[in-house]
Amino acid sequence: MKKIITSFIVIALLAMSLASALVTYTGQPQFPYIIYGFVDWQSQALGGARIELTNVNTGYSTIIKTNIDGYWQEDGSNWQTTSSARPPVLFGDTLKVKTLDGCGTNDVCEKTFSAFGSGFENSALVDLKVSGVIVTSEGSSSGSGSSSGGGGGGGGGSSPAWTCEAWTKCSEGKQTKLCRLGEFTSKETRACVPEPTPVVVTEPTQPTEPETPTEPEPETYVCTDGTIVSNLNECLETPEQVKEYIWQKTGVQVGASAIGIGFIALVIYWVKRNRARAAKMVNTRVENLKKK
Repeated sequence: MKKIITSFIVIALLAMSLASALVTYTGQPQFPYIIYGFVDWQSQALGGARIELTNVNTGYSTIIKTNIDGYWQEDGSNWQTTSSARPPVLFGDTLKVKTLDGCGTNDVCEKTFSAFGSGFENSALVDLKVSGVIVTSEGSSSGSGSSSGGGGGGGGGSSPAWTCEAWTKCSEGKQTKLCRLGEFTSKETRACVPEPTPVVVTEPTQPTEPETPTEPEPETYVCTDGTIVSNLNECLETPEQVKEYIWQKTGVQVGASAIGIGFIALVIYWVKRNRARAAKMVNTRVENLKKK
């Protein structure tokens, strides 16, 4: 028994000495070696889950957490190593990925692979699917998510309720609901049918008839005897009107002679007694002047 205890102590001391001996790599720059994955907990994305990453060959180990969507990522080229000249991750190094939260009895909570080996040449995708009890840093635990039943055997404990937000609006046929328990989150996704977009029907605009321009009313004048004419000179009631009327019709100026003055006086005389006769006299005079 004493030998067994002594052996365990020696192994522990060796592990501590190896861990304390890790240094930063300062050799030739290395291409990034990205290790990443997703944690599925009872068909939901588990955020805040602790992921332990270990290079078994160097003894380096680190713990990171998944984001709100259940994803995690780490660049192994930034890890410490056993010698400043040894790259943190070499071909053939055994790398271990382990989830420290949500691991049930029948779950595969730890996976190992060979760095830069087949299927992991440039990067490594390591997904984990668990269904066990979630234990918060405050000690409370929950064996099931927001809507699913309890997971695989992972121990008992109280089951506080998850605090969940409302389902998001349907987008591209999917909805999500985010729930919280302590430092953990679970995101559930379900299919949905988006609400139809209301169709706005616009009534066609009836073309308006162009307004027909109205002809302006012809200007009229009222003579002294009540006769309505379109040209004031047609009244033939003054010498000026008679002369302008003949001038407009013939371009001949009358009234410059005694005959002309007498003719104008005769027209005015007859206008007062018989307008029709006066008009006939003037028009006859106009026609005669046009013939000349």
